Amino acid sequence: MVENFKKKESIIMLQIEKMRFTADMIIRGDTVLVTGVREVKEYVDNKPTDKVVAVSYTAVLPNFSYNEIQIRIPGKKMYITQEEIEANGGSIEATVTGFEGRFFRTKDGNYTFTSTAEKLEVVK
Repeated sequence: MVENFKKKESIIMLQIEKMRFTADMIIRGDTVLVTGVREVKEYVDNKPTDKVVAVSYTAVLPNFSYNEIQIRIPGKKMYITQEEIEANGGSIEATVTGFEGRFFRTKDGNYTFTSTAEKLEVVK
Protein backbone atom coordinates (compact mmCIF):
# COMPACT_ATOMS: atom_id res chain seq x y z
CA MET A 1 0.00 0.00 0.00
CA VAL A 2 2.78 2.43 0.92
CA GLU A 3 4.61 1.57 -2.30
CA ASN A 4 1.53 2.48 -4.37
CA PHE A 5 1.24 5.80 -2.57
CA LYS A 6 4.88 6.64 -3.22
CA LYS A 7 4.45 5.96 -6.92
CA LYS A 8 1.49 8.36 -7.13
CA GLU A 9 3.06 10.97 -4.89
CA SER A 10 3.69 14.29 -6.58
CA ILE A 11 5.09 17.56 -5.42
CA ILE A 12 2.52 20.31 -5.06
CA MET A 13 4.05 23.77 -5.04
CA LEU A 14 2.14 26.74 -3.77
CA GLN A 15 2.33 29.52 -6.32
CA ILE A 16 1.42 32.55 -4.27
CA GLU A 17 1.29 34.86 -7.28
CA LYS A 18 -1.68 32.84 -8.62
CA MET A 19 -3.70 33.21 -5.42
CA ARG A 20 -6.38 35.89 -5.09
CA PHE A 21 -7.38 37.44 -1.77
CA THR A 22 -10.81 38.85 -0.87
CA ALA A 23 -11.74 41.77 1.38
CA ASP A 24 -12.66 39.32 4.15
CA MET A 25 -9.18 37.82 4.01
CA ILE A 26 -7.16 41.05 3.92
CA ILE A 27 -9.34 43.91 5.14
CA ARG A 28 -11.28 41.56 7.43
CA GLY A 29 -14.50 43.31 6.62
CA ASP A 30 -14.98 46.14 4.18
CA THR A 31 -13.92 49.24 6.14
CA VAL A 32 -10.53 50.95 5.84
CA LEU A 33 -8.99 54.26 6.88
CA VAL A 34 -7.86 56.15 3.79
CA THR A 35 -4.75 58.21 4.58
CA GLY A 36 -3.51 59.17 1.12
CA VAL A 37 -4.41 59.35 -2.54
CA ARG A 38 -2.49 59.79 -5.78
CA GLU A 39 -3.10 59.50 -9.51
CA VAL A 40 -1.50 56.61 -11.38
CA LYS A 41 -0.17 57.59 -14.81
CA GLU A 42 0.16 55.42 -17.88
CA TYR A 43 3.72 54.49 -18.82
CA VAL A 44 4.99 54.29 -22.40
CA ASP A 45 8.57 53.13 -23.02
CA ASN A 46 9.19 53.26 -19.24
CA LYS A 47 8.23 56.94 -19.09
CA PRO A 48 5.07 58.38 -17.49
CA THR A 49 2.56 60.10 -19.75
CA ASP A 50 -0.09 62.64 -18.76
CA LYS A 51 -2.82 60.00 -19.08
CA VAL A 52 -4.34 58.99 -15.71
CA VAL A 53 -5.23 55.28 -15.73
CA ALA A 54 -6.09 54.74 -12.06
CA VAL A 55 -6.24 56.29 -8.60
CA SER A 56 -4.23 54.69 -5.79
CA TYR A 57 -5.39 55.01 -2.19
CA THR A 58 -3.23 54.38 0.85
CA ALA A 59 -5.42 52.45 3.29
CA VAL A 60 -4.85 51.44 6.89
CA LEU A 61 -6.58 48.22 7.99
CA PRO A 62 -7.99 48.70 11.52
CA ASN A 63 -9.19 45.07 11.66
CA PHE A 64 -5.80 43.68 10.59
CA SER A 65 -3.23 45.10 13.03
CA TYR A 66 -3.38 48.51 11.31
CA ASN A 67 -1.36 47.23 8.35
CA GLU A 68 -1.13 49.61 5.41
CA ILE A 69 -1.86 48.67 1.80
CA GLN A 70 -2.39 50.42 -1.52
CA ILE A 71 -5.76 50.01 -3.22
CA ARG A 72 -5.82 50.87 -6.91
CA ILE A 73 -9.10 51.78 -8.61
CA PRO A 74 -9.04 51.91 -12.42
CA GLY A 75 -10.14 55.15 -14.07
CA LYS A 76 -9.84 58.84 -13.26
CA LYS A 77 -12.60 59.19 -10.65
CA MET A 78 -11.35 60.25 -7.21
CA TYR A 79 -13.73 58.97 -4.55
CA ILE A 80 -11.72 60.79 -1.85
CA THR A 81 -9.28 63.66 -2.39
CA GLN A 82 -6.09 64.43 -0.48
CA GLU A 83 -7.63 67.76 0.57
CA GLU A 84 -10.61 65.92 2.15
CA ILE A 85 -8.23 63.60 4.00
CA GLU A 86 -6.21 66.53 5.38
CA ALA A 87 -9.37 68.46 6.32
CA ASN A 88 -10.57 65.39 8.25
CA GLY A 89 -7.44 65.12 10.41
CA GLY A 90 -5.41 62.77 8.20
CA SER A 91 -7.79 59.89 7.53
CA ILE A 92 -11.26 59.11 6.25
CA GLU A 93 -13.18 55.93 7.03
CA ALA A 94 -14.42 54.27 3.84
CA THR A 95 -15.98 51.02 2.65
CA VAL A 96 -14.39 49.11 -0.20
CA THR A 97 -16.41 47.41 -2.95
CA GLY A 98 -15.04 44.80 -5.34
CA PHE A 99 -11.72 44.29 -3.56
CA GLU A 100 -9.17 41.78 -4.87
CA GLY A 101 -5.58 41.39 -3.70
CA ARG A 102 -2.64 39.38 -4.96
CA PHE A 103 1.13 39.06 -4.67
CA PHE A 104 3.56 39.62 -7.51
CA ARG A 105 7.30 39.05 -7.77
CA THR A 106 9.47 42.12 -8.26
CA LYS A 107 12.56 42.25 -10.47
CA ASP A 108 14.77 41.56 -7.46
CA GLY A 109 12.82 38.38 -6.62
CA ASN A 110 10.88 39.67 -3.62
CA TYR A 111 7.09 39.51 -3.31
CA THR A 112 4.91 42.59 -3.04
CA PHE A 113 1.18 42.79 -2.31
CA THR A 114 -1.05 44.73 -4.67
CA SER A 115 -4.80 45.24 -4.67
CA THR A 116 -7.60 46.68 -6.76
CA ALA A 117 -11.20 47.61 -6.09
CA GLU A 118 -14.23 48.86 -7.96
CA LYS A 119 -14.96 51.82 -5.69
CA LEU A 120 -14.69 53.45 -2.26
CA GLU A 121 -17.51 55.08 -0.31
CA VAL A 122 -17.04 57.45 2.62
CA VAL A 123 -18.64 56.17 5.84
CA LYS A 124 -20.93 58.91 7.11
